[in-house]
Amino acid sequence: MPRSLTVARSAAVGCLLALVLAVLVAATLPGPAAAVTTRSAVGVTAVDPGPSARVVPVIADAAWSIYMNPRVLATAKATYIGTTSTRGDIDITRVAHGGHKTDHTRLQRIDADMAGPKTPKNGVSALGGTKTSGIMDDHASPAILQLPDGRILVSWTGHSTIPVRYRISTKPDSITSFGPVQTLAGSGIENRKAVYTQIHHLAGETYPYWVITRLRESDNRGNWYVARSRDLVRWTKAFQLTTNPYPKEVTKGWPYIKTSSDGQRTLDLALTDGDPANLRTNSLFHIRYRAGAFHRSDGTRIRTLGQVIGTGGKTPRPLDPRSGTLVHDGTAGQGWARVYDVRTGAGGEVAMAATANRAGTQPTEFRWFAAADGGWSGSTVTSGPQWPTGFELTPGLSNRLYLIPNSASTDGTQQVQEWAAPDDTEWTGRTVATAPSGESLRNPVAPVAPTPAGVPSGRISVLWMQGIYHTYNDFNTRLMMETTGPAPVTLTRSVNTTARKGYANVTVRVRQGVDGPGAQGVTVRIVRTTKAGTSRSVVTRTSRTGLARASFWAPKGTRVKVDVPARDGWGSAVASTVVVR
Repeated sequence: MPRSLTVARSAAVGCLLALVLAVLVAATLPGPAAAVTTRSAVGVTAVDPGPSARVVPVIADAAWSIYMNPRVLATAKATYIGTTSTRGDIDITRVAHGGHKTDHTRLQRIDADMAGPKTPKNGVSALGGTKTSGIMDDHASPAILQLPDGRILVSWTGHSTIPVRYRISTKPDSITSFGPVQTLAGSGIENRKAVYTQIHHLAGETYPYWVITRLRESDNRGNWYVARSRDLVRWTKAFQLTTNPYPKEVTKGWPYIKTSSDGQRTLDLALTDGDPANLRTNSLFHIRYRAGAFHRSDGTRIRTLGQVIGTGGKTPRPLDPRSGTLVHDGTAGQGWARVYDVRTGAGGEVAMAATANRAGTQPTEFRWFAAADGGWSGSTVTSGPQWPTGFELTPGLSNRLYLIPNSASTDGTQQVQEWAAPDDTEWTGRTVATAPSGESLRNPVAPVAPTPAGVPSGRISVLWMQGIYHTYNDFNTRLMMETTGPAPVTLTRSVNTTARKGYANVTVRVRQGVDGPGAQGVTVRIVRTTKAGTSRSVVTRTSRTGLARASFWAPKGTRVKVDVPARDGWGSAVASTVVVR
């Protein structure tokens, strides 16, 4: 059974949370239409995935960062996972519901031909060498969106090395083929180097597709911009979304932003007024965009979209993060904030995850916030040393989240933890996974549905990075997941007809996930069909190294098909049919 974690709150904190939850069961707030809806109580009674849940590998070479979303998307048919690799690849992986049939596509490789190479920490890579064939950087990981017609859009940047780019699948709910690499044509920033991509479809807007990214300015400031599109071919001129609150202290005033939407006309921004690494008074704010204007949490208008853009020849007026509603005050001795996540509910509710860091040896507080009465209330989930290496809310607005403290167990190893507040007295959790010796864990992500009103399909609860991680451009990590479904596998096969004339020698290799180690004991089915229509099946199992072999009579024109049925805890896989020539 999963290891349990319990943190009892002090009487004061318990009373605060009791008050918060009492407020949260209230009805929709009065006031303007843009006001945040009070969150409803959820009533989580336990954090237990059941005895069938297990941890399995998904992708052998994979990484992602925090400030691009959505990273994992669960549609009605499959879970889509966007990652980058040590080779600088931009990858998309599809794990089908049910049998967990897995497909993997490389969309582009970011290499030195696109941008200058980066040197790993101390000149030695986590891979054991001094360089890779592409630019290794977890900030290049992509965001994923399902279009109304079911096709899959994947968007990415480098780490201020290339502009925003994207590709769209040619078939609904599939990654077998994609259209060409596109840029934000017409936006004016199509050639500007960017970092982070957050993409939304706001169905009720004239320009429903919104891409939010950060650009490096000539004075070294990092400002967030928005480009919009009707058709994903041409884009409106990009506008600057935020401004630097501290113009004389450039590095302090880099707001960090996480965004979430209702899929219609509402976009929620959780943002800080500066960089948590450089601003020891960093605070957390909330701004809501709805139907042509930006508002505070209580619905008070800050500025219209036209005013921010500067329509009609007027001067653009980007948003100062501090014009939003204060969620956490970093100037009042409560610790400086770092934002990790925000979720918008189908009914207009909002929740956030952030940390409050303190100087010296004082522990970092891992904080959960929910809107209440036009303002915000919060509670401390738990605390730990330094920043966590991951902090993510679950889909919807339940009081559940995933957390990876820097060091959670007595022997110093890291843990993926799931936490919930089942009542008003304590947060209760469990250990999902513990890092093997010498490895670290990072950035847990729970799959989200295409719209907040939807419930993520499938049997995958959370995914995370695991392996060697030195820094953002020096890592050797794989992607793991917790699931109640089968462990994903991929297969390759070769058909050799030269050894014995008229015979086919078939060699099959089955791997755990994408490019993982060999999968032992997997059932492999090889079907031979002659031109005359005569069929023969060979069923075998893979060896310790994931290999299976068969030899049979296969005259010219024989079709050979290899597949793996979902069985014995392993997922399904299939290879394209080979015709003997």
